[in-house]
Amino acid sequence: MRFTTQFLLLSLIAFSSLYMVSCDNSLDVIEESGEIPVVYGLLSPTDTIQFIRVERAFIDRETSALELAKDPAQLYYDENTSVRVRDEESGLVYLLNRIDASTIGYTRDAGIFPETPNILYAIHSDDIDLTSDGIFTLEIERSDSTELVTAETTIVGESRIIRPLESNPVLDFSEISETIFRWRTGLNAKVYDLYLTINYQERENGTDWENKSLLWVMATNLEDDANEQLEEYRQESVPFFSFISREIETDPTKLRRFVNMDLTVNGGTAELLEYQRVANANLGITSTQDVPTFSNISSGRGIFGSTYSTVLKGIRLSNDSRDSIISGRFTNDLNFQ
Repeated sequence: MRFTTQFLLLSLIAFSSLYMVSCDNSLDVIEESGEIPVVYGLLSPTDTIQFIRVERAFIDRETSALELAKDPAQLYYDENTSVRVRDEESGLVYLLNRIDASTIGYTRDAGIFPETPNILYAIHSDDIDLTSDGIFTLEIERSDSTELVTAETTIVGESRIIRPLESNPVLDFSEISETIFRWRTGLNAKVYDLYLTINYQERENGTDWENKSLLWVMATNLEDDANEQLEEYRQESVPFFSFISREIETDPTKLRRFVNMDLTVNGGTAELLEYQRVANANLGITSTQDVPTFSNISSGRGIFGSTYSTVLKGIRLSNDSRDSIISGRFTNDLNFQ
């Protein structure tokens, strides 16, 4: 599962906004110290492991929340905290395991939070039935017997990519027209991101070809407000070639050749759509400077939702597009053959 910057942003908002409020003498709305659960979890039928992050933000008049965040004992709940997911249709309850994700390769980015341990709650996807259209409830029971923390989401279904054609996947990034992407919407999906993985090979003179790839975030936060069954996105060609130019270093000692591409359509639930709407609602020169936040977590902050990633692999480039990579104005110095 790929953890995006959304959780980091959410955590920073939670810690910093609580601290700013508690230190503002002109707006004294907090009488005592306390803690607020901060949760991030996206259930996905296409992931091999389901992860949920559960942390806590502190309100303390004496100590900065940013200082508290550096201490793992303050940041994470103890081992007696129970994190589980309930399938509302079947009544089955799935208990997640508390793990240090850094031991299995999920390291935390450097920042205000400690990099290790990286405590997450996890369950293997083979051990939980994430049936499309199912309703799932997150339950967090803290060891101090405080109020149960809950959140609810529906499971997103698979989108079907219909352009490019699965039977003959070819893309033409032409300077005289837009490249069209089209897909049938997934059940319960309200927002979409589109990614292109650009696969190529590289070698220095006399060495073997080495496989390389670039991940291009082509479009994000595409809304499905009208509940349409068919979605479409049009992409101009210049960003495609300029992205390749930015990401690959010019090196006359290296030869390169294009291989193919993989298209990912990632659908998300209404919670993710609302998160983006709220995050963008108070920006600009006329804003009130309040920090916008969204949460569907009871007695806490954060997001519990669902995503589904549909991937079409092995997409070829048209002959004209391949020629543009080799000799076009953006990439002619990258030694594509």
